[in-house]
Amino acid sequence: MEILKEIAKDKLVIMVTHNPDLAEQYSSRIIKLLDGKVIDDSNPCQDEIKKVVANNESKSGKTYMNFITALSLSFHNLLTKKGRTILTAFAGSIGIIGIALILSLSNGVQSYINKVEEDTLSSYPITIEESSMDMGSMLESFMGEETDKQNYESDKIYSREIMNDMMSLLSTKIEKNNLNEFKKYLESEDNEIVKKANAIQYSYDLDLNLYKENTDDGIVKVNPSTVMDSIGMSSMVEMQEQSMMANMSFFTNTNVWGELLDNQELLDSQYDVIAGNWPKSYNEVVLMVSEDNEISDYTLYSLGLKDQEELAEKMEKLKNGEEIEETEQVSYTYDDFLNLSYKVLLNTDYYQKEDNLWKDKSEDEEYMKEKIANSQTIKIVGIVRPKKESVGISVNGMIGYTKELKEYVINKINESEIVKEQKENQNINVFTGLEFPEEGSSRKI
Repeated sequence: MEILKEIAKDKLVIMVTHNPDLAEQYSSRIIKLLDGKVIDDSNPCQDEIKKVVANNESKSGKTYMNFITALSLSFHNLLTKKGRTILTAFAGSIGIIGIALILSLSNGVQSYINKVEEDTLSSYPITIEESSMDMGSMLESFMGEETDKQNYESDKIYSREIMNDMMSLLSTKIEKNNLNEFKKYLESEDNEIVKKANAIQYSYDLDLNLYKENTDDGIVKVNPSTVMDSIGMSSMVEMQEQSMMANMSFFTNTNVWGELLDNQELLDSQYDVIAGNWPKSYNEVVLMVSEDNEISDYTLYSLGLKDQEELAEKMEKLKNGEEIEETEQVSYTYDDFLNLSYKVLLNTDYYQKEDNLWKDKSEDEEYMKEKIANSQTIKIVGIVRPKKESVGISVNGMIGYTKELKEYVINKINESEIVKEQKENQNINVFTGLEFPEEGSSRKI
């Protein structure tokens, strides 16, 4: 304080203090402030005070500091209090990191749930069929749960009408769905189903008739698969497919060709392309292998890479009680599959007009070879494998084709001569030349 008093002899020294005794001892002028207002001045100068007050009243009440100056002062303040700055930053970081971890965990769990739901629904999609049945009521009737308790005489046996009730239920519980109007609704703009669906797929009563391109060693049909025919189990497969419990059957899906969903983003999330690429046109397909790069021998027989006659011979030996030799595991290169190509035949390609009637020529080998040679080629352009994190897959088969191939076949069939002729003469059967019956007629083209 003595040093400051010495300096104050030729300099103005302003000291701010809360110690009135110290101020009385060393200061030459004491100004007391309370809440920003002057309440006392030991050596007032009235004119100067009036000028200062008038000047302050004319200025805006808002304070202002240059951004660079404020930044510089803040940085300087941080450096002068390094310990407190570090502790504050550390405490703040813990809070920020904690919140970030909670948000990340919540987002990750939700993303996983969405992925599981998406993969599961792609494996077990919601299906709407042309007709539906109340299976619960039918089963209840079959189990006798709907039968009212009767007071029967103890010395007699009474029948319980199960089959009649079930047939009555079948006639009353089958509901028809208007799929034409529903399809129009799906294709209309701004409907909620399309907004919330990953993909919509239409199924038709249509088989893709695919054959091995090379017919030098005979005609090999790859789809629908003829593997079960070669071992004499086609009737069992047909019976299982027509059964009400077909969804629980081992033989539910005997074909290795399946339609890809029209959602490339979903396919990319479920599969890795290990060779080639995804189909880019209607005549391109992909081969699907397991997570271990395996493909079943059933698929190999279906695609014609293995001879179905060998399988038939093994089945015959099995029937005769003979021993069957174990087959060795075979490996293939990616190029072995990427070089494969097949031919697709239309349903109408099997018929040829003779004597003004359309005859089935599917048993004529020369005719079939010519048709196969001149039909559209289908190529395998890629090999894909399910990702390890995929919960389910969206394609039921080992060869995936696009909806464009199905639409190509349908459009070509509608453009064929036999279909045009049948549409022009709807009352005449083009296969027999006779009129369809008035009632109960069944026409399928």
